[in-house]
Amino acid sequence: MAKRLYIQLYNAKTGESITLPLNPETTDIPNEKDIKTYNILGYGEVSLKGNRQLKRLTLSNIFPDNNTRFALLASLVKQLNYKPYSMQETIDMINRWVDNDNIIRVIISGHLNAEFRIASHTSQIKESVSDVGYTIELVEYRNPTQKSEIYTVKKSKLTKLKERAINKYIPSQITGQTGQTIYKLAKLNYGGKWEELAQKNGITNANMQLAGQIVEMLPL
Repeated sequence: MAKRLYIQLYNAKTGESITLPLNPETTDIPNEKDIKTYNILGYGEVSLKGNRQLKRLTLSNIFPDNNTRFALLASLVKQLNYKPYSMQETIDMINRWVDNDNIIRVIISGHLNAEFRIASHTSQIKESVSDVGYTIELVEYRNPTQKSEIYTVKKSKLTKLKERAINKYIPSQITGQTGQTIYKLAKLNYGGKWEELAQKNGITNANMQLAGQIVEMLPL
């Protein structure tokens, strides 16, 4: 069976994220440059070096009702804490990101990890259908004034977790490898939280070997 593509929207400012329950059938990830052409008298058309264009994404499918099997594919996180999927809470969260002009990191497993602004979020509702369609238009965010700075202030645990979420994609499930334990797995992926990961998987021994076992991971 083909591996499912994970699309996650992550708001580093608020610590909120959503893993889309139903992905678009296709998602175009453009890589474009603004190439200008000119006609030179007696020579013909020439092209000049252009600048990279901002990426523009369109994500469109449905947010399923809470009681459907598709809802199990989603993960909803608020302030880095996992919450059961809620269709309305997901819609409200994305609309709030639009209203507050939040910068959102879009992670498409193995294909994209970049910051975007949400240009629009459109909900499509139909008569006698509980699911709600979504169309999210995103424009890549680039800050021309951003400079590299060295900070000596000690970072909080929450800040470290947010930075880890930005730079690392964690799938919803993994298969344990030889020598792995729930303690080592939690330390590697979350910097700790082994008790929470163990509880999610019904494990009581932090040093139990996980080789070959399917482990449900915590969402970021």
